[in-house]
Amino acid sequence: MRKVLISMLFVAASFVACDDDEKTEEKQGVDMFGFMLQEGSGAKSTFTPYFYFTPNTPDKWTFKSFELVPDEDVTPIEIERVSEYLYRTTGNQHLSSVMGINGIHCMDVKSEDDEWKSLTRFSYDSKSDTIGVITLKSLYYKDNKIIAEVFPVANAYEIGFAFIPYADGETPSLHSIDFSPVVYNPASSKDGMQFTYSLKSDDLKVDNVDVMFYAASYNSVYRLSEKRILKKGAKDFIY
Repeated sequence: MRKVLISMLFVAASFVACDDDEKTEEKQGVDMFGFMLQEGSGAKSTFTPYFYFTPNTPDKWTFKSFELVPDEDVTPIEIERVSEYLYRTTGNQHLSSVMGINGIHCMDVKSEDDEWKSLTRFSYDSKSDTIGVITLKSLYYKDNKIIAEVFPVANAYEIGFAFIPYADGETPSLHSIDFSPVVYNPASSKDGMQFTYSLKSDDLKVDNVDVMFYAASYNSVYRLSEKRILKKGAKDFIY
């Protein structure tokens, strides 16, 4: 995942060992991070998992195989192999409810010289983890600053700016998104709020960046605004 800026996203998950090999548990483990993307509204809302699984000590071991096996009556999560260092969700699984993958999933992991299992539990809530629609008054770029004016967003624990970097000729991918928070527990104002983020286009390490405003729940359910495009060295967005 290429980054314009660096941030780590943690999902609503917990880990416990489900085998008896304490030595294996101490030696190897899986780091999990990511988010759930909410799109649409009302009955047309969808929730797409974007989760990533990496070895906890990639300098010592890598994935030979990785499976995410749901408990009985729990919805399977679609994952794919990217490399021996990374498995991730496909981004093609659009759930009708944020609670669609709630329950226990067992990670069945193999390295070159070992095999072990661990449990992860997803616990999303339909009320606190459903984000209201983002309504922008404006989103523009001026004097090396991104400026967003936005009305309050229901259930927003965190708000900020999202970036997807990509080279000319490439298609931007949500797998490469980076979230940079601006405010936690934002104050509400019926007239809207203004937020500013400093970003010098001359310093971009890629040709283009999709720029969006975002709002997120405490459990890392994210919603994005409409996008703008910032090109390296540009003085304004492309709409």
